[in-house]
Amino acid sequence: MIKYSIIIPTYNRAGLLKQGLEAVAAQTVPRYMYEVIVINDGSRDYTNRVAEEFQKNHPEINFTYLKQKNHGVSHARNQGIKRAKGEIIFFTDDDCVV
Repeated sequence: MIKYSIIIPTYNRAGLLKQGLEAVAAQTVPRYMYEVIVINDGSRDYTNRVAEEFQKNHPEINFTYLKQKNHGVSHARNQGIKRAKGEIIFFTDDDCVV
């Protein structure tokens, strides 16, 4: 059962997103207990590749990648909430290392 949902909206910050995702993957919480939801808010950089690589390199992590037109960070967070399965929802930014 997924207990935690980590929602990360992103926009044109693929390099920073990659670092943030790797930091999430390094957590000591058992991976079956959390999910990661990345919402791409219309990026034009290589964000898609970063998400695909992360999913390929960490198949044991519950990972959802959503793409949308640029509607802003609030809309992106709300889309993440709609898909979250965890009892507890965390938000972090694409430039944060947790």
